Amino acid sequence: MIDLLTIPSTHLVVIAFDDIGDRIKRFYSKAKRPVQITLLLGEHFGHLKTLVNNYLPKPAIDRTTYKMADLLKTRGIVSPSVNQNKDNKDE
Repeated sequence: MIDLLTIPSTHLVVIAFDDIGDRIKRFYSKAKRPVQITLLLGEHFGHLKTLVNNYLPKPAIDRTTYKMADLLKTRGIVSPSVNQNKDNKDE
C-alpha cells in the first residue's frame, strides 16, 4: 500500500470503527505522506448510512436526465409534483 502512495495523484481514505492495536496509526506514521491520507476513525464514521448521508458527495444528474424528465412531464407520463417531492425528500 505504501508503494501506491508514491504516485502523487493517489489519495488513500481509511474508514474504520476503531484502531485497536494502533495498526492504522502505525501505517500512517510509516507512510510519511500525510497529505495523501485521510483517516475517518471512530464509530460515527464506521456506520455506512452516516457516511453516505453526511460525507460522500451526492450523485450529479446530467443534462440528459433533466431533458428526459421534462419530456416525460410534457407527455403526461410523469407529473411535476412527483419529481418535486423526490427533490424535497433529499433535503
